[in-house]
Amino acid sequence: MGLDIIAISKIVKVDGEGGIRVGADPEFNRVEIEPGEYDRSEESEEHSFRAGSYSYYNRFRETLSMSMHGIMPVQIWNAVNEFEFENTAFIEMIDFSDCEGCIGAEVSNKLYHDFANNRHRFKEYIDSQDWAEEKIVDYLEVYEDFMKAFEIAGRGGIVIFH
Repeated sequence: MGLDIIAISKIVKVDGEGGIRVGADPEFNRVEIEPGEYDRSEESEEHSFRAGSYSYYNRFRETLSMSMHGIMPVQIWNAVNEFEFENTAFIEMIDFSDCEGCIGAEVSNKLYHDFANNRHRFKEYIDSQDWAEEKIVDYLEVYEDFMKAFEIAGRGGIVIFH
């Protein structure tokens, strides 16, 4: 088992079954659209990838947190209600379910810019960890996949974690 990511642009609300279910629980849905059924439009673009096992994704998310904030995600989770990290880099991804949920276009657009503007910081951090080259390449590939997913979803779409 692992975490799969699907990004779809230009989704549309449908009556009945649409294939994309958007819920209301904010722990699993960071969306600006109303809950319900959605589907792809004729103009939709998609990108999907495996983010790795759940434990791999959690380590990736820890690396994002350490490279941007210098602390582990649990410290952010404990402080997020105090708005200490509000609007900081990757906060919407660090403080999000690690197994399922949806991120909407507005948050995706913000996260795309976080990824685009901070790749050098992420790379510097992982280079400083004395990791094997293969691990560095793997983390950069996942980083690039997330950046592409959020770019696509930022165009009226959604990123689905499942």
